[in-house]
Amino acid sequence: YRYETYNGQQYLYLYSKVTNGNAMICSLIPKDMITKQAEGVKTVTFLVVIVACVIAILTGSIISSGISKTIRNINTGLSKAATGDLTANIKTNRKDEFLALCNSINTMIAAMKSLITKMTGVSGNVASSSVEVSTNSDLFLDAVKQINYSINTIDQGLSQQASDSEVCLI
Repeated sequence: YRYETYNGQQYLYLYSKVTNGNAMICSLIPKDMITKQAEGVKTVTFLVVIVACVIAILTGSIISSGISKTIRNINTGLSKAATGDLTANIKTNRKDEFLALCNSINTMIAAMKSLITKMTGVSGNVASSSVEVSTNSDLFLDAVKQINYSINTIDQGLSQQASDSEVCLI
């Protein structure tokens, strides 16, 4: 093949030898027709690329918007939990890794709430036990004071007896 000029126009001259014989097949294709078809293909390709880019941008925007909303939801729930609001429950409509993350965070918050509830019960038991210990300590102190008073009384009685015995001996 090669480009040839014929009657003032450019043509693509194609030729090929026939395999069984001494003949050749030749053809002249106007260059304008080839370039017109190439321009058409180029235009269609350009339009397809533009449409694909628009679809990709829209799809990316929708996906990133959903991810951003879910992350804001998770941050809000975690902020509530961080300030002590253990009633926070993170919900999502997604069916991907974010659902697993939200479920794990909700499980963690529930476990913290349960632990705090148990610790409150234990601290109540410790408080009541400390009141009992205080009461028993007061009773023990009174008993020790009475024993001390009794010992002092016995000591005085023994001293008086010793004194009386000494007077008797004299």
